[in-house]
Amino acid sequence: MRHLTTIALAAFILSTGQAGAAPLLEPSGEVQAALDSLGAPHAVFGSASAWPTFVRGFETPPLAPTPVAAAHSFARLYAPLFGVHDPDAELTAISTITWRGRHVVRLQQEHAGLPVFGRMAVMRVEVDGSISAFSSNLAPVDPALPVTPSLTIAQARAAALAHAPWPATVAATVLGVWISHDGAHLAYTVTLRGGEAHQASHVVLDASTAGVLATGTPIRNVMGRVFLQNPVRDLDTPTDLELLRLAGDGSALTGENVASWHYVPGGAPVQSAAPDSSGDYLYDPAARTDEPVFDDEFAQVNAYYQVDHIADYFISTHGYTHSRGPITVFVNYVENAGEAYTNAFFDNETWSISLGQASNGDFAYDADTIYHEYTHSVVDTLAHLVYMAADPMGMIVFPGALHEGLADTFAVSLTDDPDMGEYILGRHVVNARTCPGNIMGEVHYDGEIIGGANWDIRNEIGASALESAAYGSLATLHPTSSFKDYAEGMMAAIDAMVSDGDLTTTQRDEVANILSERGVDVCDRIMRLDDGVTYTVEILGMGRFGSGACDWLDGMRMAGYSFPPSIQWGIDVPSDATSLSFTADYTIVGGDDYDLTVNVRAGNYVVYEMVDMGWATMPLRVETADASFENPEGPIVLTEYTDPPLEPGQPYFFTVNYIGCPSGTNTVSAEVGFDPVEDPDAEVEVPPEEEPEEEPEPEEDAGTDGPDPGSITASGGACGCTLVH
Repeated sequence: MRHLTTIALAAFILSTGQAGAAPLLEPSGEVQAALDSLGAPHAVFGSASAWPTFVRGFETPPLAPTPVAAAHSFARLYAPLFGVHDPDAELTAISTITWRGRHVVRLQQEHAGLPVFGRMAVMRVEVDGSISAFSSNLAPVDPALPVTPSLTIAQARAAALAHAPWPATVAATVLGVWISHDGAHLAYTVTLRGGEAHQASHVVLDASTAGVLATGTPIRNVMGRVFLQNPVRDLDTPTDLELLRLAGDGSALTGENVASWHYVPGGAPVQSAAPDSSGDYLYDPAARTDEPVFDDEFAQVNAYYQVDHIADYFISTHGYTHSRGPITVFVNYVENAGEAYTNAFFDNETWSISLGQASNGDFAYDADTIYHEYTHSVVDTLAHLVYMAADPMGMIVFPGALHEGLADTFAVSLTDDPDMGEYILGRHVVNARTCPGNIMGEVHYDGEIIGGANWDIRNEIGASALESAAYGSLATLHPTSSFKDYAEGMMAAIDAMVSDGDLTTTQRDEVANILSERGVDVCDRIMRLDDGVTYTVEILGMGRFGSGACDWLDGMRMAGYSFPPSIQWGIDVPSDATSLSFTADYTIVGGDDYDLTVNVRAGNYVVYEMVDMGWATMPLRVETADASFENPEGPIVLTEYTDPPLEPGQPYFFTVNYIGCPSGTNTVSAEVGFDPVEDPDAEVEVPPEEEPEEEPEPEEDAGTDGPDPGSITASGGACGCTLVH
């Protein structure tokens, strides 16, 4: 489905390494001392920062009588772990989520009362007021950063409208702090709306210079979802069920959780479904052979029932709450009157779900689609995960993939069927996909890793336990969480369930094994290549988007552009190392119209230039790297004699940039060497040639047999060697 969210882009963030492994950039002594004091056995660190992004496996003494007070107390006691100057002034509680009797408190980072966009700390508070886990993507902000913008709101809005990809109006303007690779900026985030429900865009502007820090259209297409109670599963036979929680006298499809409407392109939506004389909504569905049917009362009724059902599940099972009132669901959605629309999406800006009227079916007839889209609203409310974003490190794909993977997870688990494609277009969560091997950079495709892993976990511990653990992990995530953060949250939830007596340690180990086999427990924006680790990853070619997309390649190449990476590769180089080699073995399928570049940088990650494409800013060109190697054959080897020379004692980072029409695979590995390395340019002293000694003429020895001239035997020591001429 297509998904929209209020936070389109995120500042660069950070996590890498393995649980318990040292980060590529070492934490300060103050941070390490705080971790030691906490006694936490599991700490995940950011690749480009020295603050942990997820810590679990500890429990403090009770800190305060209320969850919010306990969270603030923990932030004060362990302030070095968060990278902020004054936790009391910079962290504000914005929500408290209940999970299995515990509470998860979300703290928004602020600077002088302004939000720091997308930056939060999330703490799990036990019943007694102790803290047992936290995640964070906070970033230090200089207290002296000005809070008075040079740009007026009107100027910011005008500048933002100039970057709108379609005719638009301003829906919201928020002043805050934006974190980029070069530090903190006072900035405006301007939300723009177009004429259609799916048209939303965001522009982040420097509040002093009006420079564009980021832009994006927070929408992505995904195919329809099929599942329980659709025409295929129900053999085209609907069932009369009670519609619950209708408001007032039930004369309209509006209730506590949802209001169902028929969408009118270019006009006001209507509730054309009405009760009969008995107060019932007993409409017959349209036959598949009659589709598309653009004004379908059955679709309104079915959508109301399914959205209300999934909303009640989250509320009654998990204690989910939100403050936005009934969500709006639009059925028979099309962009142009009379033209079918094969899609569906959730829009956080308007708090709505739009279910497309396809040419071969109706998305509003499909519970899978509806459960998936409603779960997007839950993910947004609980974790505020960004959907699709980019920054100077590359593409930020993991939060959006988590969005999709979790939406799949609850849809298939609640319908007890991994096949999401019986009725209309969809996916199947039974798969063998892993990270990073199947990270393509497209959130729906990448999200199938999470959907598949969660289905495997469900088979081991049961549906209700999986749903509880997934919800518990979701509640601990921050806006830019990676798969690794999700795995940490999952294990923190599983540990709590073992402690509660609801799961066994054997089941816990099975969950850990599944996450490890799928690579979810190490999957991050920077993957480590220490200890001989090798990964094979997919290469996405433009040809996958159609033959016309390949025509763009020449223009992209002329501008110096290439596809931005989703993953950077990192390795520690000890101070006594003498060499470092990085190998990118690539296999291209279906043509030779491609270019591949390997970039290397010591000390920190490779930085990309954010190029303004009009509809978005994308990291399309390398801005900071020590060297770039075009279409390398064999390993790239660095020593003290190469250009650039090896700099032992610090981490190294590599990226692989690809631009081409065919797809393929790339196998990456790195190795540190310790053998002495000779200077290849050193002059070698050649000894002068010696004049050969003249052999004396042999004396004649009459009457004595001489040696056989066909062989000469040299004897001496323990070896006799015969030289044959």
